[in-house]
Amino acid sequence: MKKLILIAPNSFKECASSVEIARLIRDGLEKYIPNSQLIVKPISDGGDGFLEVCQFYFGGNIIHYKISTPYDDLSFDCPVLYNPDNKKLYIESAEVLGLKIIPQKYRKPMYLSSKGMGELLLQINDNIDDHKIDCREIIIGIGGTGTVDMGLGMCSQLGMLFLDTNGNLVTGRCLQTGPCRPSEESGQRLWAQFPHPPRDGRAGDQRRAEAGRAHRRRCG
Repeated sequence: MKKLILIAPNSFKECASSVEIARLIRDGLEKYIPNSQLIVKPISDGGDGFLEVCQFYFGGNIIHYKISTPYDDLSFDCPVLYNPDNKKLYIESAEVLGLKIIPQKYRKPMYLSSKGMGELLLQINDNIDDHKIDCREIIIGIGGTGTVDMGLGMCSQLGMLFLDTNGNLVTGRCLQTGPCRPSEESGQRLWAQFPHPPRDGRAGDQRRAEAGRAHRRRCG
């Protein structure tokens, strides 16, 4: 009777993806246990190797967008997976701002920014508006990231304004390199608002944001 073996590894961070590992295990088992029935099912928790796993199961093509690195103003080609059949686009956060794209000497979380994710989403949205891709759903795998700026860099690229408790616009290093510290800018707590109503005209969201803004000012 054949032995039934399930091969379902996750990725090895900064080493190999789950798809690659699963194939290596399969090849080894085929050699040493030739009469076995092997079921290859690589998995992902959303981190490293997420795109490869999605392509393994759903197909699609890798396309690239040029975005900023998390650690400086240079740009790089970031891969995403686009499947025109199911009209879905898959983003691996580790490919946008993950440890695997951050050199060791730049791995200082307080000085890293998530702005590249915002740039990526804007470019994808432009491609959808221009009918360059037919996408109805964007799926983002979260994991393996190297930033801890709470998404401030990303949101700043999407049009969010970050203000201190006196209503002053917070700009510069505070948003570009991570959370605001007492020695930088005003050193006060941040709150945020969108400067214009969303594109789809949901003015109620704008009013709620303004109400939250007023509440935060009262609470100081």
